[in-house]
Amino acid sequence: MNLPPKRLEIGIDDTDSLNGGCTTFVAYNIIKTVTDKHHVKVADYPYLIRLNPNYPPKTKGNGAIKVSLQLDVDADLETVTETIADVVRSHSRIDEEGTEPAIALATNLVRDESLADFYHSTLINVLRPRVAIELAERHGIDLLFLKDSDKGAVGALAALGADLSGDHTYELLAYRDEDMWGKPRQVDKGSVITMDHETSPLTFNNYDYTHKRVLIAPRGPDPVLVGIRGETPDVLLRALEMLRFHEPIFGYAVFKTNQGTDAHFRTFHERHSEELVSHSVRCVSGKVIRRPEAIRGGHVLFSVGGEAQEVPVICFAESGELTKKVRKLERDDFVEVCGGTRERGKVLCLNLERLDLVQVVAKKIIRPPVCPDCGKRCKSKGLRQGYACPKCGRAFRQPQTVEVERAIEPGTYLPDAGAMRHLSKPLSRKGLEKGSHQAMPLVDGWFK
Repeated sequence: MNLPPKRLEIGIDDTDSLNGGCTTFVAYNIIKTVTDKHHVKVADYPYLIRLNPNYPPKTKGNGAIKVSLQLDVDADLETVTETIADVVRSHSRIDEEGTEPAIALATNLVRDESLADFYHSTLINVLRPRVAIELAERHGIDLLFLKDSDKGAVGALAALGADLSGDHTYELLAYRDEDMWGKPRQVDKGSVITMDHETSPLTFNNYDYTHKRVLIAPRGPDPVLVGIRGETPDVLLRALEMLRFHEPIFGYAVFKTNQGTDAHFRTFHERHSEELVSHSVRCVSGKVIRRPEAIRGGHVLFSVGGEAQEVPVICFAESGELTKKVRKLERDDFVEVCGGTRERGKVLCLNLERLDLVQVVAKKIIRPPVCPDCGKRCKSKGLRQGYACPKCGRAFRQPQTVEVERAIEPGTYLPDAGAMRHLSKPLSRKGLEKGSHQAMPLVDGWFK
């Protein structure tokens, strides 16, 4: 007797659009439906995987989903997969242009380096669907395309290959009743601030104190009511209990994620490449060659490089405090800048997401000398004619060189919380990074 596979893993991508939908909500409904209808259990937290944030056609956060199911001996694999496909169809924005859902299905998947390499490549580069399709064929992974397009194959396969055994975080996503979609979210701001004070730093990016804005509630027409990010499922469930809502919660689930881990920057450093390619993730180390200057829109432009190349770097005004810090850089400061590459005119620039100021140079100014007899600041006698004391008339040939205190110190500088990418690690997580021994089991109440 042939027993059905013990484990089924489902990768999903490209189900939403700018007009609505959410791939995590698709995952939520898969779990809800198959556990009700079939002999299956959830084997792990669903994965929410953020990919290269510079991918041009992305809708919002360029996220893909993995759901892992445990099948018992009475479960029929074909029936289960048909149910999954039906759920994805019914909860995708499939009739809208640009929404091209793909499902990757793997039974008892044996992972090797090629799957992990593919996942890491999707964090920093733009990959063609053909690469994903060929890899799926080699691993016996079935790909199901719900429209006449293979675009979603990349994210779906990346979700299956994602390795979150190292540093990872969790996000609790609570969903709205359908009749509330598109309406302003009814989340009490005061309760968000209280929750943030009570749970930080074990939760992060809850509230933007600079702009007085709630960050856990998205603004778009998608079904998400709030998304709380943090270090453990337990702290997220406790945080949810602290919040006050003026609308009902349809349901919620805890996802395991690579958000807030700098996974894209870590991957770049591990797979270092000097080549600059548009829409990729890159980090560049070197001296500030061109001092920061303001450009149209309140953005700031400077350049960094070494002997091999000079890279223009743009810091957008929306970055808030980061923009202010960038303005204080001087020529020859040694920095590492990380972000995404994008063409500006015909020049490839780095859009700044993280600034590591390694070493600052001494800043000196030249000014007229002080007369030692009178204590008065001298005045210039004219071009190349030296200086004279305005009181006693004593002449001096050389100006005074004075070192002034820099307005910025070595350290790591990030955009305001509301402007950070999903993958970027907030400073509050320093020291909280996880190792491979810190995987969390499913806790009671993780799904409702």
